[in-house]
Amino acid sequence: MWIASNIGVMLFHNQHTFNPPYIATNTTWSVKDSGIKGSSFIQIPAYLTYFTGGIEYHHIHHMNSKIPNYHLKEYHEEVIRTSNVFDTIYSMSMKEFYNNLWLVLYDEEKQTYVQLNYY
Repeated sequence: MWIASNIGVMLFHNQHTFNPPYIATNTTWSVKDSGIKGSSFIQIPAYLTYFTGGIEYHHIHHMNSKIPNYHLKEYHEEVIRTSNVFDTIYSMSMKEFYNNLWLVLYDEEKQTYVQLNYY
């Protein structure tokens, strides 16, 4: 339970915390931009996708949370095949997944996430 909980926190963090960030005001925010620009597409190895329940397709979840997790991959591949809507999604490798765990502060001047230095 402890391991699964920690992996869940790491997945959630990486789905929303990456550079460049999507920051919008109440007047400029949209569902489509939130899903496409504000969520990542984590490249999880195929043998681990059974355990993630399709959450690597988090951009789709933000655009339409009614699509069941077992259809997210199919939907993603269909959209890729038929349009260019997902061309600008931030696709994150497992190496980036690890490195992004340390992005915990948002620098408003630079408009980017930065690592917290303890020294």
